This record gives sequence, C-alpha cells and structure tokens, in this order.
Amino acid sequence: SEQEIATALQRAGIEFSRSSGVENDVARLIADGYVVARFHGRMEFGPRALGNRSILYRPDDPSVNDWLNQRLRRTEFMPFAPATMLEDADQCYVGLDGARDTARFMTITADCTDTMKQSCPGVVHVDGTARPQLVSDEDNPAYYRIIKKFKRLTGLTSIVNTSFNIHEEPIVCTPEDAIRAFNIGHLDVLAIGPFLAQSAAMRETSRVVKAH
Repeated sequence: SEQEIATALQRAGIEFSRSSGVENDVARLIADGYVVARFHGRMEFGPRALGNRSILYRPDDPSVNDWLNQRLRRTEFMPFAPATMLEDADQCYVGLDGARDTARFMTITADCTDTMKQSCPGVVHVDGTARPQLVSDEDNPAYYRIIKKFKRLTGLTSIVNTSFNIHEEPIVCTPEDAIRAFNIGHLDVLAIGPFLAQSAAMRETSRVVKAH
C-alpha cells in the first residue's frame, strides 16, 4: 500500500515527495538524463523485469552499458534492452513477424533498423540486434504512458530497461528491497508508487527533483 511505501521511506531516512502525475515525472526525468529506478504495483513474475521493477534511462548514450553496469556491480557483458511502444516496432526492428507476442516479454532478439541503430545506440548489441520489450497500453498502461511521454519529449522511440537489482541478487520485491538496491546502486531517482525520492548525491549537489 501507499502507506507501507511511505513508512519504509521514512524509516530509511529518505526524503521524498508525492507526485500527482508520476508517469509524466518519470518520463521527464529520463529525458533530462537521470537514472530512474521504478517500483510500481505488484511483483512481476518471469525471466525479465518488464517495467514495474526496472531501472530506466535514455537509450542514446552509447557508454551507458559500461558506467551503469559498474554502478550495479555487473559486467560489461550484460547488455541493456529497449522498451518500445508496440506501434513503433516496425520502425525499430526487422523480422518480427511471428515473434511479436514473444517480444512482449523481452525474450527474443531482433535485427535493428538503421534508424534504431543511429538513434538508440545504448540498447543495440555489437552485432546490430536488440532484445526488445514491446509495450502496449493494454498490457501495462502506466509504463506505456512513460514511454509515450518520453517520445514526445525527445523524439526517441525507446527507453533503456534493465532489471532493478544488484548483480547476483534477485529483482527487488518489497519497498525495503527497492530502497536498499537504490542506495547501493547509486541511482539518481527512485520512483516508488506515487512517490519520488532522489539520491543523497543529487541532494548534495542541489540537483533537486520536484514532483509535479
């Protein structure tokens, strides 16, 4: 519940604010170059994090695989995946016929179009492929709104989605898990339920994030 989340944040001594439009705020933060850890709703089940227990970032930074994996104590051999709105799939990927349903769950690779390679190098593998998650309004409306708003702000079709966890630990489940991983990973912003919290480093440098 929202109260459980607020209590966990208070116990951890983390300053936070309530957002009246958290999806728009998350999209704006990603567009501004912040790394956002997102904890929303129920725990997800399956081999991939599909937005509700995910770390989100811009896809146009080709160096992201190195520095973000270092923060998360992962190796450079663990590439990131793009989350793309379903209607933009053909603009980004080649040969998805017969695999679109599978691609909803980020479990198959596809060749990227030249447009995707040029605009989103942070999520394209060295061989020109990516492992996309195709997101629809029907599957996950809140997550879909983030990607749609991000596209409006930047013109980019996709966002980086990597699992919200520290290397060799399970994906976060509880608010306490999320807070711990957020602190260990030195991430910028924690979007947890309707609340936004910023890292201590951001507060110290006066990079203040305000909920709208």
